Amino acid sequence: MARVDGDPVAFGGIWEEWRSPEGESLQTFATITTNANNLLTGIQDRMPVIIERDDWPLWLGESEGDVRALLRPAAEDTLRFWPIGKAVGRVKNDGPELLEAVTLTKPMLL
Repeated sequence: MARVDGDPVAFGGIWEEWRSPEGESLQTFATITTNANNLLTGIQDRMPVIIERDDWPLWLGESEGDVRALLRPAAEDTLRFWPIGKAVGRVKNDGPELLEAVTLTKPMLL
């Protein structure tokens, strides 16, 4: 997945740092999801909330507004997708070859 315009994809997320009574700290992060847009519904029923560049100040609390309004599916023309190999699902694999498109033996559901 990538943005059609080539800009970075910014996911909406939350994070927290917790400290135990002994002083240990644990930082956690979660990506916020919403309903899938029409482009993705053939694959899954949800997608990450994608924050548009103009909305970054609102998301980060640097400007006033209703941040809840950003919790929506991405516009249909925001993202592009291509089939990738199963190697991407193995944590030990790493490298740019994981993003190379593969030829499908069955059609994608997009």
